[in-house]
Amino acid sequence: MHPSGDTFCKSSKKRHPPFALSHQNRLPSILTLPLLIPTPTFSSPFAPLPNSLIPSENFRSHISFILFNPSPLHMKLRLSPSQMLDLWRLHAAYMPSLNDAVFIRNDGIDTAAIHRAEMNRWYRRLLLEAPAEFLVPDELSDAVALGTGPDGSTLISLPESVVRVLRVRLASWKANARIVTSPTHILAVRQRHPFTRATPSRPVAVFTDGELHLYPAATPTDSLATLSCVSYSEDEYCLDDAALAELHL
Repeated sequence: MHPSGDTFCKSSKKRHPPFALSHQNRLPSILTLPLLIPTPTFSSPFAPLPNSLIPSENFRSHISFILFNPSPLHMKLRLSPSQMLDLWRLHAAYMPSLNDAVFIRNDGIDTAAIHRAEMNRWYRRLLLEAPAEFLVPDELSDAVALGTGPDGSTLISLPESVVRVLRVRLASWKANARIVTSPTHILAVRQRHPFTRATPSRPVAVFTDGELHLYPAATPTDSLATLSCVSYSEDEYCLDDAALAELHL
């Protein structure tokens, strides 16, 4: 044993740290402590991280954390056309707009118009086909009225901006409705006859031409439990930041 506390190997005289010769100390011990992290709330997708979530230098130099199966942080973005265009250029391998310089092209190509057309085509497809977690739906259950359709169904006239219905349910139903968008779909055809019409345990909603037909119809004291819709606006682009990974589609 060396006076410094190190252990020597007799054969090679090579100095080893004490834990190198101990089978019990080959791995450092792990102390598991409960970790409480407040859930951050951001007023803007570009807001800086709150100071309460930024560890101090002394804290970072002494403690390291390993998070197993962390929950992904998704942000719902509401962007102006100019903000969306800059984001499109950034994620689609184009150069974002230059705000600190002025440049002039003389080849007659309006690149901004080309990128905007590509962006709008992708955005329309996103609203109509993407999974619900990529979208920013609006809850309209308190903004619409229940009417009666000519076939006895419950009829809801939706705003013109609505392009897709994600979820709808009446309070008397036992589940969310299966939603179809074609009057020739087999589920829509079955609603024409009372013996094949949907039941409260497996309701059906048909969304066509801005109108939503609900089967079975609402009871006299019924109300909408939920109505989640996706809307399109030329002045605002609404999407989840996870959808940006699909810009190449």
